[in-house]
Amino acid sequence: MFESATQAEKNDNYINPALEVYIRPTKEDRLKIKESFNKVGIEIHGNGYDLIDKDTKKNIDNLDDIINEVVLYELKSHGKNTKYSIDENFNNFSFGVTENEIKNFKSLGSRYKIIFLNNKTNKIKIQNFSDIEESFSHASYFFKLGKKNRPVDLNEI
Repeated sequence: MFESATQAEKNDNYINPALEVYIRPTKEDRLKIKESFNKVGIEIHGNGYDLIDKDTKKNIDNLDDIINEVVLYELKSHGKNTKYSIDENFNNFSFGVTENEIKNFKSLGSRYKIIFLNNKTNKIKIQNFSDIEESFSHASYFFKLGKKNRPVDLNEI
């Protein structure tokens, strides 16, 4: 499920017109973002977000000047061919949360947001990660194969 969701994001969602103001950062962009956050004492995890906005990309070589305004975005999508449906308010939207996403939320607070994308309707909903934190008991936690699975205590992350 994790692999298919990730592949669908890479193939379909980044050309979705609803996401036109967001950009998938390059490896170099991610390194610059991480270094700029580190300079102000904030640790982020490069695999724990998907998108940045166009202003951040435009200022990628001068991030130190705007680092206090930078917001990172995690994309969660509902596929075009998914059998179950969600309503206008994205009720019944299910998604997975990784440990790196939780760590980035803990580090960035309101500067870490989730973009929910309905590929069937091309609608998006953006929320602060903290607004959905109480729903984590209903979310899936993904782990990479080859690593020992262990229970995740959100307070320890």
